[in-house]
Amino acid sequence: MGFRRDARWLLIFISAGSIFGGLYGYLVQLYLKAIGFDSKSIGLLATANILSCMALSIPFGLLGDRFGRRNSMLLGCISLYASIMLLLAFREFHLLLASFILLGFGNSAFRVLLQPLYASYFNGEEMDRAFGVMGFVSLASNALGGLLGYIPPALMSFQGFSLAEAYWATIAWSSLLLYIALAALLMVKSDKPNGRSFNRGITSKAVLYRFCLLNILIGLAAGMFIELAAYFLSVKFNVESASIGTLYFFTSVLGAIANLTVPKVSMRLGTFRGIIFGLMMVLPLHLSVAVAPIFPIAAISFIARTSVMNLSMTLLSSLMMRRTVDRERATVNSFITLVSMAFTGLGTAIGGHLMAINLELPGYISTAIYSSSTAIFYILFRTQKPSSAYAETRRARSSINWSEGF
Repeated sequence: MGFRRDARWLLIFISAGSIFGGLYGYLVQLYLKAIGFDSKSIGLLATANILSCMALSIPFGLLGDRFGRRNSMLLGCISLYASIMLLLAFREFHLLLASFILLGFGNSAFRVLLQPLYASYFNGEEMDRAFGVMGFVSLASNALGGLLGYIPPALMSFQGFSLAEAYWATIAWSSLLLYIALAALLMVKSDKPNGRSFNRGITSKAVLYRFCLLNILIGLAAGMFIELAAYFLSVKFNVESASIGTLYFFTSVLGAIANLTVPKVSMRLGTFRGIIFGLMMVLPLHLSVAVAPIFPIAAISFIARTSVMNLSMTLLSSLMMRRTVDRERATVNSFITLVSMAFTGLGTAIGGHLMAINLELPGYISTAIYSSSTAIFYILFRTQKPSSAYAETRRARSSINWSEGF
């Protein structure tokens, strides 16, 4: 399988954006703390980001399928730039709130539109490998971004910056990566809008319902325990940022490597059996994190569990894109994204309350929910044959003359 010109530019966009995201994802909280905001204020800002992202998921899906996914993603880029500028220029809470709302606006565009745009460059049988490469690039770049967290201590040691100044400078300079991402996205040819009416029904309803149900369970389980993993590990094993940061770095690196095995898993087992195998392997590893008596065992289990889950989710994304008509992919993905985010957030809230009762309890319950999701996936997809979406998509794309040059 060769990667077309636009797919390669999109991978550069993903790489630059993921390096920035790997740093910004945790450094922004440390920056806000350094300039005087408490956990309540930081939590409200994070909530604004999530709610904004959720609220705009479906509108961006409709916009992407109606007017073009690449063009709609450019709106997300503009919003992201405005968010960073507000963060760097002001320290008033209401302006920072606006910054995080704009951040959610941009995140929504990328979460909803990136995969459908990327999938449009590949035939059905190519998607497992294509999504494996995409996952590798994203996770490896994210891990690299995490290493940039060593820059603030260096600025404090060698330049005499205060903690807040060091964080501010690191965010400012690393935001230049977003210009590389924008340049790469501009090099991607604008996809042809399908002219779809906003009030036209979705033909891929069966795909939408099945994957929404699956993501309700997976999102609930992940939110209940994995989203709170840093807190869980810190409380249970009395470890802090150095140990947990190192854990997340190796999790990203090994998760990226695991994504490279997606084509081999798909070729050997098939997409359906590969997903089942991955979801079943996750169960004992996930439970092992909760019951581990010492941190090294929990860390090894967490890394292995996350790597296998990333592989399964990559195959799931590929399967969803293959079974959805190309002209509806952004719309369908927007609904699935909304459901996933909503139930991940709900799971996190439930998990926080359960941990106050018993620290390991969310780990046990989430393992049971993951078991249910595996059974549900088997029931929903065991009799499914390749839908007409692939044939229709291939016919629609056969008239497009793709440029193979980079």
